Amino acid sequence: MIQRTKQFFGHVIPAVLRPLHILLNQVVGLFFLCFAALGAFYGLKYWRELDTPQGSISQVMIAFGCAGVMAFLGISSFWKARKISRS
Repeated sequence: MIQRTKQFFGHVIPAVLRPLHILLNQVVGLFFLCFAALGAFYGLKYWRELDTPQGSISQVMIAFGCAGVMAFLGISSFWKARKISRS
């Protein structure tokens, strides 16, 4: 009975964990892409404020830099999820 239980869990656990791992990577990628969109929105907002006295090029660079990093992490997370699903 114990041998069959080990065999059962040896087949079921990997079959359940793999889709959960894929789903986790996709959810994390979605959050990163949402943060990238938010950073791009603020980057455009700061870009439009450059002509005013409150405008600063450093705010624009930081906002677009963070948005770029977040976009890269989001896309790489989706690539990793696809790689896991194909293996």
